[in-house]
Amino acid sequence: MKKHIVLFLLASLCALHAQPTPGVPETTTAHSTGAEHTWTESQADSLTHVNTTAWQDTVHMTPATFGIGKPVTIYPAVHFESELNWRGKKLATQTFIPKIGTETYLFGGQAYLDFNWLLPVESQYAKAFNTYMGWCYQITTLLNVDIGGNLFFYDKPVYGAGQTGFGSKDTSDVHIGFSLDTLLNPWAWITYDFVLDQVLIEGGVSHHEPLGPWIGAHDWAVEAAITGGWLRATRYGSREKINGEYWYNSYAYLMARADLVYKPMDDLAVSVGVRWSCNNDGSGYASNGLWLGPDNSVWFGMRVVYRFGF
Repeated sequence: MKKHIVLFLLASLCALHAQPTPGVPETTTAHSTGAEHTWTESQADSLTHVNTTAWQDTVHMTPATFGIGKPVTIYPAVHFESELNWRGKKLATQTFIPKIGTETYLFGGQAYLDFNWLLPVESQYAKAFNTYMGWCYQITTLLNVDIGGNLFFYDKPVYGAGQTGFGSKDTSDVHIGFSLDTLLNPWAWITYDFVLDQVLIEGGVSHHEPLGPWIGAHDWAVEAAITGGWLRATRYGSREKINGEYWYNSYAYLMARADLVYKPMDDLAVSVGVRWSCNNDGSGYASNGLWLGPDNSVWFGMRVVYRFGF
């Protein structure tokens, strides 16, 4: 039970690290705790003992291989961010983000599917719908791999990370990444965006600290995370051309967040915290006349996440 509580609160051991949904930490655990691992207790916490469950599931194909008869967990959530910021870029001001995340067993790992709606309060910013999906697997007891992708649909043309102005109303990407279940839970991902022809390399660390041992508040915890990334896009303006040419762009960014988490019951978590980001893409207007936004931001966010399964 304690293990599941920790996994529920963490901004995750696998898919949750890389902020696939603009502006918010992720909801589902997307961690292969449902796998029938082949290691023993003496082999625990090892980088060398390989988990063969996926291979065994493939060789001995059964309905359970595809999650049939396995538990399904659903995570409804509501986020509010005073600024919508993604990949170091300000995309909008006050934004509500209702979400539904799901996960279940698949080929020895955990398949996940998230639906997210990005709803800025002010009408000049683009609303968006995001479908995020993938598969996370424990290669060893400490090393995880995550393979997945996003589909984005906007109600206004956007460019780059999702800034309103011009461009297209959709984009899509795929990713592969690795994380370690060790101190600070380090992770690294590489993502390719098909519409922007963009390569993104990012990584980070995170930590979850229960406050019970410190102040006796067993329902409270602190979470913190730092993410850094670098991207290079040959079609940063999406499918649109500027002066007859596609817009090339490249920049690096850094983001950090700290949240105070309250968990009044096993399947409910409420959190509030502060966020910060910076980038070296410049601020104000680009040479082509497009608004780049600020090169650093500070804002706050809050979320309510519930979990149930069947």
